Amino acid sequence: MNKRELSKYKTRENILEKTEVLLQKKGYLKVSTREIADVCSISQGSIFLHFESKNQLFDHILESSIENILKNLKIINEEILDSDEFLKRLFNVLIKFEGILSRTFKDYDYLNDKLKQEIDELEVSLKDLIFEHFKSNDTIELGIMDSFVVIDAFISQIIVTLMNKSTYSKSSSVIRDRRGKLRKLFNIITINKKKT
Repeated sequence: MNKRELSKYKTRENILEKTEVLLQKKGYLKVSTREIADVCSISQGSIFLHFESKNQLFDHILESSIENILKNLKIINEEILDSDEFLKRLFNVLIKFEGILSRTFKDYDYLNDKLKQEIDELEVSLKDLIFEHFKSNDTIELGIMDSFVVIDAFISQIIVTLMNKSTYSKSSSVIRDRRGKLRKLFNIITINKKKT
């Protein structure tokens, strides 16, 4: 990679990184290309050298984030875990991507259909992950219908928790702050179905 290509690559990465932070803090509707340019110390035209439109830039950030979240979730069920370890790993993934997840769920109605479908598929992947945990964990005995109800209730509470995030900084985490309550909910909705 020559100097020009390296400079172009660094500019693109800078745009992606700083735009993601802006998106998390302000939301999809409130971020302008002027703000992106100012934060990145570039001209607005430079943004369009790398991305056809502001929406394409936002779409790229969200699609990449979803891909990374799915990769991290896939790792969780690579071995059989007890519920405590499973929840710990799940919460760690949610905390790692909390900012973009929070903003995505908050701004869901403003996303294009393709992105909405990807978010819906991410939610299905979360549900599948928990269902696979239930199947592999012999201390939990849930019928299929009970499993769906339990999983929907748990995922709904995670989404509500993410949507309640109001401070977007690396030190602020609603999942970390509320993981005790989320763990308690998980235990309550599965406790009556444990084998004796």
